[in-house]
Amino acid sequence: SKRDGAAFKQWLDEVRENDPKIKPSEFLYVGDRPVSDVEPVVALGMKAVLVNVKKKDDSVRVPQFHSLLDLRSHLFT
Repeated sequence: SKRDGAAFKQWLDEVRENDPKIKPSEFLYVGDRPVSDVEPVVALGMKAVLVNVKKKDDSVRVPQFHSLLDLRSHLFT
């Protein structure tokens, strides 16, 4: 489940099996739902961004983008 963070923890654990030096803060998850795509990710120490955001929610403390294509400006600046 993504909502309880189990899927993200499994992803993190599997990647770190191959390279234990990788830190959670080096992961970036791109999602479109604050509850299932941001909260559990941030709780594990990973980074998250939201896409397909119609109206920015200031209570969600991650970058928010109208479309996935807008994410380019965040990644390549």
